[in-house]
Amino acid sequence: MNKNISYLLLALVLITVAIALYLWNKPHRSIDGRRTEHVTAATITQAFEDDETAANQKYLNKALTVQGVVEEISKNDAGQQVIFIKGHRDFSGVQCTFKAPEIEVGVGDTINVSGFCNGYTVAVILDDCKLLE
Repeated sequence: MNKNISYLLLALVLITVAIALYLWNKPHRSIDGRRTEHVTAATITQAFEDDETAANQKYLNKALTVQGVVEEISKNDAGQQVIFIKGHRDFSGVQCTFKAPEIEVGVGDTINVSGFCNGYTVAVILDDCKLLE
């Protein structure tokens, strides 16, 4: 009986390790080559403020291209460049985090950014972003 329990525990440990290794080595998603849904910053911020649940169903974890005007440029704690695109009203917008070192844009520029929507806090969050020409 004890031998069977030991084999069962060993099998569970091996399965857990195999799953962990698979998830650890799984390739990171990339916006390159993906089809994206085009939306303006004003449209997406309005959607999340009006009905966050419906907006999550429509945009969450989707590849998006967002167009809007740069309001602020900064860096996060990891040293990545973060561009805030103005939304439909003051204090609303899209926060875009870039993997590339430095993006050459200025405050007031109209840009198109592709990235993955990771939801809404105070702003709509786009990660793994890429600036489009």
